[in-house]
Amino acid sequence: MKKMILLSILCAFLWATTGIFVKAVQEMTVWMIVWGRFLVAFSFSLIPFAGRSTSLLPQSRIGWPDFFLSGLMTAYYLFATLSFLHAPVALAALLIAFTPLITMVWRVAGGESIVPGEVVGFLVAFFGVGIYLFAGNQASLNYSAKDLLLGGGFALAAATVRASFSYAIWKKAQSGGRPNLAGINQMTFMTGIVLLLFFAFRDISSQRVDLFNCVVLVLLGIIATALPNYLNGAVSEKLPPMIHSVIGMSTPLLAGILAFSILGEPLGLWSLLGMLMAVIGICISIYSGAAAPRRAVGG
Repeated sequence: MKKMILLSILCAFLWATTGIFVKAVQEMTVWMIVWGRFLVAFSFSLIPFAGRSTSLLPQSRIGWPDFFLSGLMTAYYLFATLSFLHAPVALAALLIAFTPLITMVWRVAGGESIVPGEVVGFLVAFFGVGIYLFAGNQASLNYSAKDLLLGGGFALAAATVRASFSYAIWKKAQSGGRPNLAGINQMTFMTGIVLLLFFAFRDISSQRVDLFNCVVLVLLGIIATALPNYLNGAVSEKLPPMIHSVIGMSTPLLAGILAFSILGEPLGLWSLLGMLMAVIGICISIYSGAAAPRRAVGG
């Protein structure tokens, strides 16, 4: 359990770097950025891990459930990238990290009960988000209302598909199945490469394809895509989805600090307070849920 928690924290940190790399790319469309991200990640997934005799190539046939799961993660990366381009990094990361709310919905749908402490935790988290959005998000002043709405919508969509992926992997593992994680990871990236090929190269002549952008895309594809995607699948299989998702709430704090130190995005006291309250609220919810015995709704 401790090892999985540490890997979950590492996954959150790696995903926190996404906005930094995305905004570092210069004069390139979002479609080319996401397509390049998928291409690099897929290429990296073909390299065997150091010290292991097997590669990341699928060892078993990929079924329709695996195609569906890979589609969820493909959508996650697309939505997340769009959110970072339309909204401040810290705001987009905060909304994306709100995956425990979606996980809770899936738990109720699956017949699990929700204890009062979990609800209280989410109310505290919601209040923290409100403080961040309306009192402390100074970086939002540089964005139009349309961009903030688009960025927030894409971020929430990313949170939904990521939470659905983790919950589905966890349920499959609990039922005795073993997800084909290697195949799912590769199909995630391959699907993105195929779907976005036309859009990525539609205006290739007007895009800046130079050494700097290529290096940034390589870093984005490996550090913020391939590695955390692999960790997310491995952790989702063995760590309860609510615990994994609440650890992901550390992502906006890390992203905000990175955006402040590297991009110069303002991050005032109220911003930090709102983000911290959101994290505390989710932690209260998770602690309450972990301490309570599991039972069916109404049982």
